[in-house]
Amino acid sequence: REAHLRIARHALAIARAEGAPDAVGSLAYTSGLLSAAGPMILALARPGTPGPDGPRASGAQATEVSRLYLALMGLPPALLDIVGNLREPSRAQLADPLALAAVHVAAGLSDDAFLARAGFQERVARWRTLEPAEMELP
Repeated sequence: REAHLRIARHALAIARAEGAPDAVGSLAYTSGLLSAAGPMILALARPGTPGPDGPRASGAQATEVSRLYLALMGLPPALLDIVGNLREPSRAQLADPLALAAVHVAAGLSDDAFLARAGFQERVARWRTLEPAEMELP
């Protein structure tokens, strides 16, 4: 969906603005794209219900479906941790929380306690004004 591409590009812009290594930017971008997995699966499993961003296909249930589906695909633990904890980032076990914070903010979420504890609270207003970035493919 277009909304998740926008989230991915915005998360990448945040990572780049913070001077993060390319690997962190790629993780933020990919996590933003894949955050749609659970809502899309739930929407397909329930024909006639609201789409991927609808109320029945959101929240903790969609997040857990995303995490399980991506784990079955064999994706890296850091990516699973970001997608699985996007709505509750304080539960994540990441050594470096920048990619999670970038996707969290890019998705329009705001867990102020998490952002403050990670040292990003003062930067969030600037992050929200960043233009989405393009991902350069090798």
